[in-house]
Parts: sequence; C-alpha cells; structure tokens
Amino acid sequence: MKIKDLTYKLLLILIFVFPLIPKSLDMIPIRVLLIFIFNVVGIYDILKNKKEVRKIKKGYIYLYILFLLTTSFSLIKTTSIITTLYTIFKFLLYFIFFVILYINKFTKDQYKMFLKVFLFTSLIVMIYGVITYIFTFNLNYTGVGKYEGIIGRVMSTMTNPIYHGLFCVFVFIIGYMVLLQTKKLKIKYYLLINTLIILTILNLELTYARSAYLLFLGSIFIIMLINIKKIPELLKKSIFIILTIIITFSMFLQVRSAFKSAVIEVIPTSLLKKNGMYNNSMVQNVEETNNKNISYGEEVDYSIVTRNQFKTISKKVIKDNYLFGVGFGAYKNYFDVKKNYDKYIVDRFGYPHDNYMHILAETGIFGFGMFIIILIMIMYLIIKHYYYYGANKIILYNGLIYTVVILIMFYESFFYDSLITPIYLAILAISLNYVRDNSKQLEDDIN
Repeated sequence: MKIKDLTYKLLLILIFVFPLIPKSLDMIPIRVLLIFIFNVVGIYDILKNKKEVRKIKKGYIYLYILFLLTTSFSLIKTTSIITTLYTIFKFLLYFIFFVILYINKFTKDQYKMFLKVFLFTSLIVMIYGVITYIFTFNLNYTGVGKYEGIIGRVMSTMTNPIYHGLFCVFVFIIGYMVLLQTKKLKIKYYLLINTLIILTILNLELTYARSAYLLFLGSIFIIMLINIKKIPELLKKSIFIILTIIITFSMFLQVRSAFKSAVIEVIPTSLLKKNGMYNNSMVQNVEETNNKNISYGEEVDYSIVTRNQFKTISKKVIKDNYLFGVGFGAYKNYFDVKKNYDKYIVDRFGYPHDNYMHILAETGIFGFGMFIIILIMIMYLIIKHYYYYGANKIILYNGLIYTVVILIMFYESFFYDSLITPIYLAILAISLNYVRDNSKQLEDDIN
C-alpha cells in the first residue's frame, strides 16, 4: 500500500515525540528503537514507492563505513562483545538516519511544519523544565553544593543537566534565527518565539551547566557578528530577551569562579603553569588525584578535580590500549573487570567527560582517526553549502551550532547520547536540505 509522504509524516511525529520521551523503558532503548523504525520506513518509502531522492556522493558513505570498520577492531579487546556490537549498530543507525533526511526532497510547506513542530515541542520541554524546578521533582543534585541557594539542577526530559543545557543552546540559536531572519513576523509568532527563548534561557541557567552557559554567551556574540548590519533591528526585536540575558547573567556572578574553571578545564596544564595559574584553588590537587584520594578543601572546585582525575585515568587506559581500544561503548565494562579496576581506579569510576578521549580510549588510534575525519567531513559539508548556495545566513547559524558541538565534546561525550545526537543530525540534514531547495528565497520562507 502506497502512503503519500510517508517519510515526511513519520519525521513530523519523530520531531515532536523525540525530546519528550524517557531515554529508556526498563531495558529497551526507546530512542534508538524509534530511529531504527524510522530508517526502515524511510528505506521502504524510497524503494517501494519509487520516491525521487537526491544522490549522495559515495565517498561520504565509504568514509563512514571505514569509520565503523575501524571501530570494529575494538572487538579484539572488548570485555563486552554485545555492548560493542550494539554501539556500532547504533552509530550505523545514526548515519542511515542522516542520509535519509539528507537525500529526501521536501516542499516549502513541509519545511515550515518541521520548524513549527520543533519549536512547539521545545516549548513543552522548557515549560516542563521550569515546572520541575518549581515543584522540585526530576531534578539532578550532582554538584549542587557549590551553588549557594540552589535546590537542584534542571534536566527536563533530557538524560542530565549538561545535555539539557546543550539542547537549550540549540533552541536559542534556532529561535533567534527565526526571530531575526524573518522580515515580517506576525505578532502572535513574535510573542511565542520570545516566550520560548526566554524560557530557554531560564532553563539554561537552572541547569547550572557552566560549559553550556559559556557556549551560550559565545553564541550571542557570534549572532551579533552575523547580524552586525541589523543591530538596531536586533535590539528592537529582542528587547525582552536581552533583559532576560542581563538578569540571568547577573544571577550567575555569584558563581563566576565556576565559569573560570570551565574554561580552565580545556587549557593544557603546561600553559596554566606558564601563566602562573596552576596553583589556583580551582585546579589544585589535579596531579595528586591519580595517586591518592581527593583531598577536598573549602575552595576546591570538586567538579574540576574529579573530571581531571577521570581524564588522568583515561589517559593511562589509552596508553595501554592505544591500538584497538577497550571496546566501542564498553569503557565502563572494562572497569567491571576487577583487575582493571584495581589497576586504574583511585577514588571512583567516571567517564572521561571528553568525547575525543572517550572514543580514543574505546576504539584506539584507528577509530579515533576516522572519527576526526568524519568531523572534518561534516565541516566540509557546511562550508560547501555556504559557498555553493549563496553564502546565506542559515548556513552560518548551522556552522555556529556545529561549533558548539565541537567545543562541548571537550566537556561531554556528545555523540554517545541517543537523544541529543539524532536531534543535532536532524537539524543539520534538514537545514542543508532547505538551503539546496530554497537558495533564492531563504529569508522570506523561514516562518
């Protein structure tokens, strides 16, 4: 039976429900299952209904297959074959998902509906986030001790506060793009988008995710540069948002040292020592954490100390397993083996909190090298569309989101999360598709 616009209709449903559902129900990874169903339906729609699609260069496909092959080398040393095979399969699903979105053709009205549904479901996520804080349920309590007066950290429907903070940055950039690039915005949409962005900023603050907030401030600066010729219009359209930013930023001044530590986390130790910053209380005890339990002082930033301890451990794991890694997705399983735990763990287990180190530890130098090539390939796609389709601002906003992704991976294992990764891939594929379909009338057709 032929169903008209089958992929489009299923994608609308996916965009709406994906950020709202729990990560898993008992042992079933719901979001991965949804991506699998969408991929099967998308392939069926193309083959059975003989749907017209764009061609994709075979080189992109070969590169990704090579990436998966190099990650499969980690099966040699993995302590959990099932976990590693599942992770490889999950990353294969990610790629198929992106390709289906990238090659499908949609109408202008369908693109509008994608945007409307995304903004609407984002509004629900932000409202739920505020409600969880007011009624103090579903909050995260990691690290709340260093934020005076805080009753918990908002994560809304996400898996943890940092991913919710990252989602907030995505929504902020897309919402602001719509607000600024649309020439004539109806008052009801103007109020709704302003409300969404204000709630998004509030959610971002309540996550107390320092790295995400720093990227948010950087995004504001880049947006100003992108719209340098429209500053008066920008101020006029977003006066309420600007006031919200000023208020929330002033509230964060009481924890300004936490933001310093977020910056310090990605600066090499040698550079810190050279500039006389290494003895700062926020980074003290970092070298000692590998040899003894953490000695917490009143001025020590617990987060930066434990994160550096976890990274120190991962560096040793990488050194001992640099060829094939410990198994793709099996970093935790590696430490379930007692001899490995006793060999590396000093205080307690923790992931590296760095996507680059994480994938290097799990897949070795071959998998890591191909992962970097995949990131370069994505950057090439964005630059290519910018120059081939009229140097438009939608691609600049897309590039801004990609920059946020590249930077956040110094703090978290972004591409391992089955919620935020498909959301980003959908944003990337749909926006690139839109640019190719509507390169001559971009700004008029956003709303």
